[in-house]
This record gives sequence, C-alpha cells and structure tokens, in this order.
Amino acid sequence: MHHALSLAVVPNLCTYQTRAGELSMWKGCAGPNGARNGVFAALLAAEGLSGPYEPFGGEFGIWKQALGGMSYDVPLGSCYEDGKWGIVQTNIKTHPVRDSCQLPIDTALELRQRAKPEEIAALRIETYRSAWEGAVKDRELWALKTRETADHSMLFAVACALADGAVTPASFEQGRFRDRDILDLIGHTTVDVVDEFSKATPGRRNCRITATLKSGGTATAHRVVTLADIERGMSDSELLRKFAACTAGVFEDERARAFLDAAAALERISDVGRIVDLIRL
Repeated sequence: MHHALSLAVVPNLCTYQTRAGELSMWKGCAGPNGARNGVFAALLAAEGLSGPYEPFGGEFGIWKQALGGMSYDVPLGSCYEDGKWGIVQTNIKTHPVRDSCQLPIDTALELRQRAKPEEIAALRIETYRSAWEGAVKDRELWALKTRETADHSMLFAVACALADGAVTPASFEQGRFRDRDILDLIGHTTVDVVDEFSKATPGRRNCRITATLKSGGTATAHRVVTLADIERGMSDSELLRKFAACTAGVFEDERARAFLDAAAALERISDVGRIVDLIRL
C-alpha cells in the first residue's frame, strides 16, 4: 500500500488556479483524476512496481516541493489512531459550494425569513479568518466571471441564498452569478473578520449576517456549527433529497432507485462494476 500511495500522490501534484482566485474547468476533474491515479497506482503496486519511498518528507517530496518545507503528520498505517478510516472522516456538503461557504448559506437562509431581498439596502457578513482567506479575499470572488469562481465565493453564496432561497447546481448552470440583482447585492456587501470567531475555530465556526433595510431598520442572523455537527452530517432523508435534486433530468427514476439500492449494499456487493454501469451515461 505504501508503494501505491507514493505512486499515486507524486504524479498527482497539480493545480487548477490559472491566476489569483480564478479557477479553471480543471477544478471539477481534480478529484476524479486523483481517484483514477490512485486506482492505477494500486494496480501497478500489485504487479510489483515500486515508487518513491519518501513521497512526503523526502528531498523531492511534497513538503519541500509544494509547501516550502512545511510538513504535516500523515499516518500511513491501516487507519488513524482513533480507529477511524479516513473515508469515514469525510462529510457530504449540503450545498454545492466550497466548505467555508456552507455556513454562510445557512445563515443567509435564516436571514431571509426576516428580510426580503428587495428590502435590503446593504449587507454585512462577519466571519472567521480562514473562511475570509479562502472565499472572500481575492478580488475575483467579488467580480464573478466563471462558475468555477462563483462556487468558491462567499459573496455569491450569500447573495444567491437571499435572492432565491437556495443555492443549487442550477444556480451555476443558469449563470446566476452574472445577473444584475445578484451583482447589485454583492456590490452593497461588506465582509469583516471577527477575532472572536477566528479564535473559536476549528471547534466552532461562526457566521453573522446583518442586513440594513431600506426602511432604516436592521435584521440579523447568527449561526454556529461545531465539529460534532459537521461529523454528524446530513440525515439519510436529506441525502436522498440532495441525490434526487442533483440527478433530476439525468437519471430516470427506476435507474436512480437501482443505484441507491446498489450503493446501500456496497459492503456486500461482489462486483463494483455494477455500480459503475448504473451511473454510466
């Protein structure tokens, strides 16, 4: 497995940023390409092909080549010290945007119950440092040109949630990030980093959004999510609703049900090719 890891991780060092903040179409392929490299590397390792013995900490490893010598502890055993496999420590996003935009969307949806988008004169988003760095800082995240940039923008995430009551794949396919009402709302938005919020991370993530209304009043929504909340993730019913929404128009109902049944029986299935066949377009 060590050989497979080193074979997979070294050639997969690639970036999808074309210039500061603007993302290329490759973003949607980076994860699948990594999975493809991992499978191919495992096949090579099974045939006896070896790779670098120090893919992370070696002289030409990831830490020196990509991170200027900064290193991270990467356990290479069968599982982490707490007994959990890495795959069960992942979570499924509720909304089709980057991780640091999930909470702002939920906060905006709560605010929408107190203020209609047409009543809003200005917005103030308060967030923590790392979220600001990844989803606000770059100027391209304010002046959106591509869907690959829009789904990384906290500004778009909040504006779209307020305007439409949801952020879905259709929000990007229909180019909502170019529409005048969205751009106007972004143009009247400020984002501040709150030290208290930054210090609370990663255990607690805060987002507070305050709307100044055209009437002169204000409306505020403040939401907090903990690591336990994130680990708990979406309920089965929420996952099924998301699956249905994301596959509508792509899978027929019968095919969608067959895929869900096969996925539920994944640990008992004798041939994973069956699942691949069910998602082949």
